[in-house]
Amino acid sequence: MGKVVKNFFYLESYVNAASGLAMVIKPILVTESLLGQVNEDEATLEMIRWFGVMVFAFGFAMLYRTLRNNHWSQTKIVFESFLIGDIAFTFNAARWSVEHEIYTVGAIFNILFSLSLGICRVLALSDPKYHGFVADDKNQ
Repeated sequence: MGKVVKNFFYLESYVNAASGLAMVIKPILVTESLLGQVNEDEATLEMIRWFGVMVFAFGFAMLYRTLRNNHWSQTKIVFESFLIGDIAFTFNAARWSVEHEIYTVGAIFNILFSLSLGICRVLALSDPKYHGFVADDKNQ
């Protein structure tokens, strides 16, 4: 499995960047794919835009501040923090989908992608050297 886990986080960076931009530019698409309904309420759309800015920033932080700098001590803090978010997002997205019977491609993708990210973060945190985050013992 080696660097598969590390490469999955590069995918996360790009997905977050694209998703964040989509939320900022066309937030109404998010309401339909994730919430299962078109919601044109301006306050709702504005909150999606704000969330999009955060998602975009997470993608940037993941790519440029953790994956590319090769400092496990910094990456570890980001992964621990993001793991909490993965758990909360997966739980709440799954709960919303089941309660409201929303099984769109976007909703299912978000649940499975967040669950996969959480699993990959646990793997990376449990053995950073094997997964390509630590080249030698001095960066731990």
